[in-house]
Amino acid sequence: MDKNYENILIMSLADNIVFPFIRWQAETVKRHGGNCKYIIWDIGLEKQQVKELSEFAEVKDFKEINDIFQKHIAPISNEKLRKGGARSVITKASLKKPFCLRQCVLEGYENILYLDADAFLNKNPFEVFKASFNICVTFKGPRQSPPDLINRPEKLRFKLLNAGVQLFKGKKHKLLTYFNEFIDNYILKRPEISDQGNLNRLIDRCEDWDWTKPRGYHKLLINEVKLNVFIIDCERYNRFVNNGGVPPFTIVGHAKGQKKRTFEINTWQDVEKWLTERNSVKRKEKKKSPEKVVTLLV
Repeated sequence: MDKNYENILIMSLADNIVFPFIRWQAETVKRHGGNCKYIIWDIGLEKQQVKELSEFAEVKDFKEINDIFQKHIAPISNEKLRKGGARSVITKASLKKPFCLRQCVLEGYENILYLDADAFLNKNPFEVFKASFNICVTFKGPRQSPPDLINRPEKLRFKLLNAGVQLFKGKKHKLLTYFNEFIDNYILKRPEISDQGNLNRLIDRCEDWDWTKPRGYHKLLINEVKLNVFIIDCERYNRFVNNGGVPPFTIVGHAKGQKKRTFEINTWQDVEKWLTERNSVKRKEKKKSPEKVVTLLV
């Protein structure tokens, strides 16, 4: 693949709560994304935040597809969503993700890198699009990858693939086959486990899938359409980072651990400092800091 990335889309979605993180992501896309297309779906941003992000990306109002979303989601009771416990608000927000991705496919995008609001680029990520795949995902982290799976209870295996960094590549009919199946037969039937739980359930359908040997290529058949699933290295393409520095080999980082923190994060510079400066927040400082908890989409 050459240096022209106009045919590649980076997509994310955000509300006002995660603004410092999506703003940091925008900064990293500017640094490492070349001339790729960048879309951020607004699911609750403030006007000034939209204005600031518009300098980096096309900010699309979720209201454009909200009628479609509501039509699908209306039959789902709040009672079912509440089964997710304290995470029900996050779960409900994450259900919008596949609808946004499907809309991008409908608009003609055939090479998509999806990033959660708290994910960011550390290097140019587009080399992976040379691989032959339709769906590409990673594990949550190295400590949750094989061979650890061998000793995990069956029900916990469906929590291991991470939905925060995903790649999609292929013709419109193939990608629509995937998203229609994912939304209609997974998201709408088990909304309480969010898009991530449902991603794990769907990938488990691969013909040659083995939870103890998942890396590499797998075949997924949906309505007689053959799809290639590619599991890549989470250390490089979905590295979980928690104030301690970003390893130089990391291509895509993913901020984690902040939901339990109570220190102030108000700007994208705060996020950059926290993620890149080793031990930037000391244990005793965390106890004295204002009690402000940042909640992120998962």
